[in-house]
Amino acid sequence: FSFATRPHATSLAAWDHPSPVIAGRPFTVKVGAKCAAGCALAGKAVDIRDEAGTVLASGTLGETPWPGTTGLYWASVEVHAPDALGPFSRALAFSAAELRLPHAGASATFSAVTIPSPDHHLSITVVDKETQAPLQDAYLRVGLVRISTDDTGLALAAVSAGEHSLSIWKAGYDAPDTTVVVTGDKALRVEMTALPVEDPFARWNK
Repeated sequence: FSFATRPHATSLAAWDHPSPVIAGRPFTVKVGAKCAAGCALAGKAVDIRDEAGTVLASGTLGETPWPGTTGLYWASVEVHAPDALGPFSRALAFSAAELRLPHAGASATFSAVTIPSPDHHLSITVVDKETQAPLQDAYLRVGLVRISTDDTGLALAAVSAGEHSLSIWKAGYDAPDTTVVVTGDKALRVEMTALPVEDPFARWNK
């Protein structure tokens, strides 16, 4: 009789990396590797490479799998963002060498966006237009930066000088998109309009 053997398959993942990131500055990303058969991968390396295949950083997988998983061994890796502004991607590579049983290597990618170094601080207070009460958990996007308000309705962002689009979202409220011109530290107050509450039985009451 005859038979064929196959190496165990592996997979890679990246998560918890910020976007945007500051051009030329270091940032941290979590990387993880998993064997389809549940083998322990602790102590093995995951490389982060640029578009040309150059290794920029490496992480050693820890002894304990990521919480809630059965075999996703992981590490936090610091890597520098590129100097150029705009979107970029990085490749993950896992060679699976020197494991007791044969394993196939794996690769994956993650993406982010670089922005200029922030020159100024922007503070935005979000309130209910009618009551002027502060609105907690309103989500804002200032250019590429995402922030949210605290229990006082305040959100803080570090931004570069220039013109930035401003969008705000909160369930049950509405506010138009606008543009913010930043030339120095700046404080804004934004009013959101409460949307009328829909009657779920309206169609039946006609």
